[in-house]
Amino acid sequence: MPTSLRPEGEESQRAWAKKHGVHFNTPTQWKKIPGFSDKVWETAKSYLGGDVGEILRALARKAKAEDVPAIKLVLEILHRYHPGASVEIGPVMVLGADAMRDVSQSVAEYERKRLADAKRARGPEGSEGA
Repeated sequence: MPTSLRPEGEESQRAWAKKHGVHFNTPTQWKKIPGFSDKVWETAKSYLGGDVGEILRALARKAKAEDVPAIKLVLEILHRYHPGASVEIGPVMVLGADAMRDVSQSVAEYERKRLADAKRARGPEGSEGA
């Protein structure tokens, strides 16, 4: 696997082969054997079988902690993740205390002006319907 795509901490095929005493190209040859990948998958499942509940709980904890890759994986497992789908979300702003005060003052000023304009539009008190 190219270094740029390899998960952090995963060794290269060359390093793995050296560590296990085989030629660096041997894993590539193994992958070409019909059924090899299926057998590797079955073996991996047998090792993970007893830990699936714990693994899923760990995944759920990460997803609940707003870990986006974990959320995507949970949705994929549940067949609810659709990469082509899009959701439009408007701009999100987090305002500090000063900005919140400025917004509140601007809204209050706007509301006072709106009420004053409405009062002027009605004319002097008592002139309606006289």
